[in-house]
Amino acid sequence: MENKRQADATIFGFQFQINAGIYLMLKYFASFSRLKIEGKDEDIEIELFDSKKVYAQAKSKVQPYEKTNVSSTKFDEALKSFSDVPKEKLLNYVYITNIDTNPINANSNEFNGESFIYYDELTEKTRKLIDSRIQKTKSNIDANNLVIVTLPFFGKDNDQKKKVIKGKVDEFLSYIAPELKCYAKQMLDNWETEFLNNGSVKDPNITIDRKNIIWNLIVFKIKEDDTERLIDTLKIDETDFVEAIEKYEEIINLKQGNFIDYNKIIKIYQSECIKNPNIRITEFLQRNEQLLFETIFPDFDINYSNFDKNLLHICSQIISYKIIFRKNSIEKIQKGVNNYGN
Repeated sequence: MENKRQADATIFGFQFQINAGIYLMLKYFASFSRLKIEGKDEDIEIELFDSKKVYAQAKSKVQPYEKTNVSSTKFDEALKSFSDVPKEKLLNYVYITNIDTNPINANSNEFNGESFIYYDELTEKTRKLIDSRIQKTKSNIDANNLVIVTLPFFGKDNDQKKKVIKGKVDEFLSYIAPELKCYAKQMLDNWETEFLNNGSVKDPNITIDRKNIIWNLIVFKIKEDDTERLIDTLKIDETDFVEAIEKYEEIINLKQGNFIDYNKIIKIYQSECIKNPNIRITEFLQRNEQLLFETIFPDFDINYSNFDKNLLHICSQIISYKIIFRKNSIEKIQKGVNNYGN
């Protein structure tokens, strides 16, 4: 029974660490560059545009309101760990925990629900407590770089447990592209999977970067297309169109959501627009059908030789149209993420 409790606590702790990583990414998003879960030195390591670093220790309890001294122990462990991180380009040490009202056993009322409090914003009593703990643990850190974060995360029900972090995702999407807010739960699920995968890879060079996050948003935006409108616009035989979708939907979704394919198609389109600024998308697609096919399926003879070539031509038209049609929306998302938090 004791072993099961320990296993449950370990799993819960990693779930919290992943959600803490998402939360901190959004908090620092104005200058966020890349992030690593289970980094070389800390639980969560964030690099910003100016190469400044944020090192975070994520500590949790399955029952965060239980009255024990574990909050003192966990905070001391975090301070010791912070001692070992590189001081060069350090911006913040972040202690993030779901231990809500008393995260460092300070017996103060500064922490209530979600909080993000810098050392110099704490009461004198709490600062003195932190100073004494730094001295007691012989931690080599400057307290002025310390941030204490409480992130409510508890309960058997997943919606309850992730209520606060989903609220942060809602807020993020509402600013970036309000029409994507309905995807907040799916977005959080996607990020959790991506962060989990990142944490399972021990190579510190394998990170989640800003481009990953932006492209994730773009893929959701692309998926909003109306199939019936596509049939009318592209003037493709409806039977062929439906057959292409039914047979190769996975390929279409993969290719339209691929960053490299997106850039290639947009580059061809922009080049055509320079020569003919008034060209319509359908005209562009017809003029460049073979080029678009060869761009999207350059390895046709190797990887797709057993596929119906005519249907793949239709797929390349659908993919290209979706990418170009969503160009303005995509640029809006890119502009939104660049301005978020500024």
